[in-house]
Amino acid sequence: MNLRCSSRVAILIVALLSLHHAAGVARGDLVSMFRDPPLVARPSVYWVWVNGLTDRQQMTRELEELKAKGIGGVYIFDVGAQDPQNIVPAGPAFMGPESLKDIGYTVREATRLGLEVGLTTSSSWNCGGPWVTPEYASMGLYHSQLDVKGPTRLADPLPLPALPKAAPRGPDGRPAYARDVAVLAVPRPQRLSGHEFVFELAPPGTHTIDRIVLYN
Repeated sequence: MNLRCSSRVAILIVALLSLHHAAGVARGDLVSMFRDPPLVARPSVYWVWVNGLTDRQQMTRELEELKAKGIGGVYIFDVGAQDPQNIVPAGPAFMGPESLKDIGYTVREATRLGLEVGLTTSSSWNCGGPWVTPEYASMGLYHSQLDVKGPTRLADPLPLPALPKAAPRGPDGRPAYARDVAVLAVPRPQRLSGHEFVFELAPPGTHTIDRIVLYN
């Protein structure tokens, strides 16, 4: 990835360490293994492909740097950027033909360097991918309410909940992918005389009530 970032970039390290029983291991071997741990004892990192944008020359350089710094493996994570200024252009579609070629290139380069490769099989944090059609994309649960004085029979349509501007809409302006989940009739709570209690705490300040005993 050949990216320029104006903000500080955080590298997330996933500690995948194996603890080995040290009994019977010579001290010299322990020192040697500490200085040059085996692959199973080295940490792995999330390797973020922002917007799926990749550059093979840069990929090789980064893998070689990770190897030189003692990293044992990478987990490819395709992530869509929160990028309102469109600084990072879009790369190939995740798991599309070009994306698969880049993943294959990564596996071959990592094998050459003795690194392990993992793959997060979804794009971004909401488990997206080209196989997810719009009607099955990330959804939200919205509600509206209508006050009704009964007893009565209600035949009026319920108001449409307020939806985000980015929600896909049809030609009529209504949401393109929406369905009713439930209609609930909830009685409004009513106060009953003689069923309320007022506490007066004195002097002013913070008080702790451990228990209350009510006598009728």
